[in-house]
Amino acid sequence: MCVSYALTAQLPLLVQKKELFHSDNDVDISMIKEIITTHQISLQANFNARFENFPVDSLGWIRNPFHFNINEIKLGNLKISEELIDLSSDENLRIRFQENACDTFWISIKSEYPELSKQAISILLHFASTYFCETAFSTLTIIKNKYRSRLNVEADLKVSH
Repeated sequence: MCVSYALTAQLPLLVQKKELFHSDNDVDISMIKEIITTHQISLQANFNARFENFPVDSLGWIRNPFHFNINEIKLGNLKISEELIDLSSDENLRIRFQENACDTFWISIKSEYPELSKQAISILLHFASTYFCETAFSTLTIIKNKYRSRLNVEADLKVSH
């Protein structure tokens, strides 16, 4: 991603208020841009490190349910696969998808494609909230208390999720 583009595209208020910064001699807009750019580069490196093993190919259908390879997707449920194939052939939904944000689209088709929508929303929620992380940590503290002696808690965490 081009950081300078992201600066103006994602911070429209900063661009709108640029005149205020120029009129005030105490604020250096280039310094603010440098701080934001450095922070964005740091965030990008952090995301790259955290999500280097993330299965992007198998989740591409969430970002665009009209352009995917069905053989690369591991949905684990025939009903969900059928719903995805049905959805991908609906031109009206293709138009709705182009007009709405990704999360809004998946919520809007919840009644038409309940299983598929539920799966997509649950994956999108991982990125919108820390709830799952906090829940998993709480479960881990319960599992690893002094009354348990198991060294490997991976199987227990999978069950609790």
